[in-house]
Amino acid sequence: MKVILEKNQQIFFTSDTHYNHSNICRGTSNWPEGRGTRDFHSLGEMNDAIVSGINSVVGPDDYLVQMYCTVQKTNSMQERDSIFR
Repeated sequence: MKVILEKNQQIFFTSDTHYNHSNICRGTSNWPEGRGTRDFHSLGEMNDAIVSGINSVVGPDDYLVQMYCTVQKTNSMQERDSIFR
């Protein structure tokens, strides 16, 4: 893939965001004592924080390359698309 950036555009890379990964979210995790979890009460709260963090850095005209392990166990394409609104 070749990307030609316009003036003031940037390219960002991210990976392993683990949207909808219930065991990483402390409020929904089955892991004992919440070890290795993120401090969120729900998957929606965690997903929103991930997206908000990315959006606080990546501008509307920038490129974001999401690599590997994006979404865990979604029930439908509609549910997946709701994360990336």
